[in-house]
Amino acid sequence: MIQANLSSAASIQDAAAEISTHDRLDSLINDAAVFDLAQKSAAFSPEGHELFWATNRLGPFALTAHVPPQPIVSRIRVLAREA
Repeated sequence: MIQANLSSAASIQDAAAEISTHDRLDSLINDAAVFDLAQKSAAFSPEGHELFWATNRLGPFALTAHVPPQPIVSRIRVLAREA
């Protein structure tokens, strides 16, 4: 299992690089969610994007886009959950 902080471009790139070292990828599950009703002010990713947007939308898309064509992905699932 490879874990990544989907709010961080550097973490996404590291995960994609780790994925590329394997012969194949059986599944890619993008399961990220950040939502805090108690949060009083905006939080931001290391790149300056609003944290909710970076983690829940940009990160999963970026990771999927950075997975190299080989190994072949046999299944891709994007899970979204609300807290």
